[in-house]
Amino acid sequence: MNTPRICAAIITRNEEKWIEGCLKSLCWADEIIIMDAYSEDNTCEIARKCGAKVLQHEWDNFKSQRNRLFDHVDCEWMLVLDADERATPPFREAVLAAVAKPEGHVAFEFQRRNVHLGKEMKHGGWFEYHTRLFLKDKFRGWERDIHEVPIVDGPVGRLEVGFLHFSHRNIVEMLVKTIQYSRYEAEWRKKAGFPQVTPLTFAKEIAGEIYRRGIRYGGFLDGVEGWMEIIYQSFSTFITYARLWELQRSESLDETYMRLDKENMSRGQ
Repeated sequence: MNTPRICAAIITRNEEKWIEGCLKSLCWADEIIIMDAYSEDNTCEIARKCGAKVLQHEWDNFKSQRNRLFDHVDCEWMLVLDADERATPPFREAVLAAVAKPEGHVAFEFQRRNVHLGKEMKHGGWFEYHTRLFLKDKFRGWERDIHEVPIVDGPVGRLEVGFLHFSHRNIVEMLVKTIQYSRYEAEWRKKAGFPQVTPLTFAKEIAGEIYRRGIRYGGFLDGVEGWMEIIYQSFSTFITYARLWELQRSESLDETYMRLDKENMSRGQ
């Protein structure tokens, strides 16, 4: 029996610091394909030197970029990682065993071990499961523009093995990421018809995040870094709902300020 071929699929944009480590952790894959959003650094050059096939397309959102990449995969199985993620040796062995004997499963989810602010989070709800290995013929694509959801035809298996995620690498990067992601989160909530944001919304959502991260999942047990994540995630929640409030306004803030300016000039005449 021939061993099923595995293609590792990665989307990138200005990832020169992280792409080499990711690709080296995937050197056992039969093929590695990258869909790059016209990086302005050395991401593509590094990827090619590591033996990856590099494709490029303008960025619009995560979902579309991942779906474009899927169209170029010709292996039986597709393994999805990001540039800041690493396939550990146990993860590699689990993937190889899964494709050799899938036992009716068309996809598999794995633990994502998050490293935040230089420390692996053991609490706070950061030990997540993500579906990353797919039988190509049963994969139907990704949904949602952010925190994409894969759609497959068939059962998904769960393997108690983790891959590493190097995230929240410094405070400035965290702030930039929150600004970027909160836009997608707010737009998704608006499209989904979330209720109008009120003062109670802020209180409920922020308190809920503090309770979930800090108390329910014991984030404080991760020390200073854990406390920082609890506080920061509540702040990130506030930014998302503040942007949703902004989108829900019948008059944009720009329009409001222009109107106020005109009213002020009229009173001055």
